Amino acid sequence: MILDSKGKAFGKVSIVDIIVVLLLIFAIVGAYFRFYGGNSKVVTNNQEFYYTISINNIRENNMKSLQNSIGTQFCLAGKIKSTMGELTDIEVSNAKGTVEKTDGTIVVSEIPERFDVKLTLKVVGNVNENGYYTPETYEICAAKEYNIKNIYCCVKGAVDKVWTK
Repeated sequence: MILDSKGKAFGKVSIVDIIVVLLLIFAIVGAYFRFYGGNSKVVTNNQEFYYTISINNIRENNMKSLQNSIGTQFCLAGKIKSTMGELTDIEVSNAKGTVEKTDGTIVVSEIPERFDVKLTLKVVGNVNENGYYTPETYEICAAKEYNIKNIYCCVKGAVDKVWTK
């Protein structure tokens, strides 16, 4: 029999003593891996990175406001403290959309008085192996949509790419 009438294993060691020793071993191993084990992450604070964001099918007034915004700071719409970067460049093209003709064919044509823009923004934030982050730790990653604004306008677009120089 493993446990005797006094609750000792093999008549020598208490089962409570075994549980305490096992918990102590798990705590020591856990503390070691928490503080000394695993891969260390390389974090670069205050590193400059860039990203482009595409905004489609906007009016001429918004496009002109964006052109006047070069050199200004953008933030997330609805967030008081949320630096999304400084606008450094803007590319403008006529907006295109699909139209179904009367014969059922679908063609791509220009949308009158509408524009597609691609904004390039510069951010001084945090860069690590997991991605790019603004100073307020908002992640900037490709295909993610953001509502951004500055003193001139508010627009919604999707990030195309993110890079460092």
